[in-house]
Amino acid sequence: MISKTFSSTLNFTQWINSRSPEILDLIHSISRALYIEIEYFCKEIRINPRAVNLENIPESDYFSYQDNYNSCYDEKLARPVDIQEISEFVQTLYKEFKFSKECFVLTMVYIKKFLFYSKIPLMSDNWKNILLISTLVAQRVSDNAIISASDYNNIKGFSLEDIRLMEIDFLNFIGYDYKLEAIEYLYQSNYLQDISKSIKGNTWYLDNEKLENIMKRSKQLSEEESDSDCGIYHSEAMHSIDIDLIDY
Repeated sequence: MISKTFSSTLNFTQWINSRSPEILDLIHSISRALYIEIEYFCKEIRINPRAVNLENIPESDYFSYQDNYNSCYDEKLARPVDIQEISEFVQTLYKEFKFSKECFVLTMVYIKKFLFYSKIPLMSDNWKNILLISTLVAQRVSDNAIISASDYNNIKGFSLEDIRLMEIDFLNFIGYDYKLEAIEYLYQSNYLQDISKSIKGNTWYLDNEKLENIMKRSKQLSEEESDSDCGIYHSEAMHSIDIDLIDY
């Protein structure tokens, strides 16, 4: 775990940039990717206030909040999010767990799977929960680690009980299937690299051998869940968001 002397985002950014600039690029890339997804949804709402019918969004205690809104449209749905807030939260997760580069990519894969199959949009009031649990699941697969909700109990603002229930809710939505397809992983890897290039012109590379191990691990976890009668998830190609990138 990183020393507690890193009391500010600036100090951490300087530290990580001096030791692993690729990680810093990934933090910026995934932060911008999430911002784009949220802003795309907010932009739809701002253009057409009736674009989203809350009745069509599945209920979830942790990922959708119909009870918080007064009607099919509420201005809170279009509330923008600060990209710096996203970046700081991603940095918080990395400071706690120092997960691999591959975990960043896999986190995006699971976020996209969750959004696609749950039909719940990424919004300003649910992105932290979705990101947190996606990272937990991704680390379990990518880093071949024995990760449980209790390992994430030090994240400020989240109780152990909340994390456990969020994980169950998340896995229910994706059918308790961790299985990873190479096309999903490579798509998100290329997407994050494109964002990285647009920010600083930088690029980074992932270990292809690790991808093979990750796919084996994801299949193993899926088979274990399948044996427990937890349902099967069938992956499909991820869709992209075509929206102008903002300056970081």
